[in-house]
Amino acid sequence: MKELLNELLEKAKSNKKGLIMLKECAVRCQQFELAANLRELENNFPEPAEVKEATKYASDIQTALAMADIRPIDKKVCWLIGKVVEKHSKVKGKLSLKDIAEIVSKQEELFINVT
Repeated sequence: MKELLNELLEKAKSNKKGLIMLKECAVRCQQFELAANLRELENNFPEPAEVKEATKYASDIQTALAMADIRPIDKKVCWLIGKVVEKHSKVKGKLSLKDIAEIVSKQEELFINVT
């Protein structure tokens, strides 16, 4: 059993989404010390350049919205708003469900650890 748990932990170390799910499971089981250790691993997980760019883009949108006195909106939502507006302009208002699904899917991929 210990070998299987160790194998699970090793696999989670290479998959941020899996690591987050494992941490959430530890919290639900009230294993707070384990959850804290998993959180430390999560925070040290290397962040891809694409995620850094998405976070910067979302921060810029968040700042613009705050300047218009629209707050608080989290970065995940700000990124989504920005990308939907971009796509809307690009297709001249003829957004399709496929376009929106692609944007939402990308958002979920980039912001997996943002609530």
